[in-house]
Amino acid sequence: MLRDNVYHDNIKYGIDPHDRSRGLIITGNTAYHTRIKHGIIVSREVNDSWIIDNKSYENGLSGIVVDRSSTNNVVAHNQVYRNHSDGITIYESSDTLIWQNLAGGNNRHGIRVRNSLDVGLYDNVAVGNALSGVYGHIKNLTDTGRNLRLDPFNPRVSMIVSGGQLVSNGSGPVTIDQPLSLELYNVDLREPRRDLGIKFTGVLGLYQQQVLDLLVRQKLAVVIKPSGLKVSDAH
Repeated sequence: MLRDNVYHDNIKYGIDPHDRSRGLIITGNTAYHTRIKHGIIVSREVNDSWIIDNKSYENGLSGIVVDRSSTNNVVAHNQVYRNHSDGITIYESSDTLIWQNLAGGNNRHGIRVRNSLDVGLYDNVAVGNALSGVYGHIKNLTDTGRNLRLDPFNPRVSMIVSGGQLVSNGSGPVTIDQPLSLELYNVDLREPRRDLGIKFTGVLGLYQQQVLDLLVRQKLAVVIKPSGLKVSDAH
């Protein structure tokens, strides 16, 4: 357990458990002013762990990162703000629960999910981030110099975004490209930064009017899947 510590002005990382750890509890910590990279990161098969009730702010890149095949983790009740990249970043790490976090004023996305399946985002608040409140995407890492036997990737992404508030983010509330599936339920999309109102990009931009009608006017769910990328609704 890492509990109630303060990590500040570190060179590369504040907190960095690594390589096939399991059952970690990282709670009550404050990590700030990390100079090069992240405030808090777990990486390479750090599984079945909890990152809860931490503050991570003004770091060189992201506030909290779950990375490289780290699965079945919970990221909850954290405050991540004014980081130079994302608030919370999930890279190649499926079955992650992101619950009731506050991501505000980060220089890129509030919450980013890359090459990860079955990521559940519940009751989070992403406010005033420079780009998207929630951003999901795939990326081909073949030519990045990564050892793909040690750190494989699967270029697929799927997410559930349920509840919470996505408020006044620069590129819009939710952006996702080429999802295996995306489900949106009861998401509060108040106070768009754009003068023209809420603007979806990525695959949601193809269904802008339908998505807004279902979410905002009808108060229904939106489910997007690759079979024709059709929008459907459910109570």
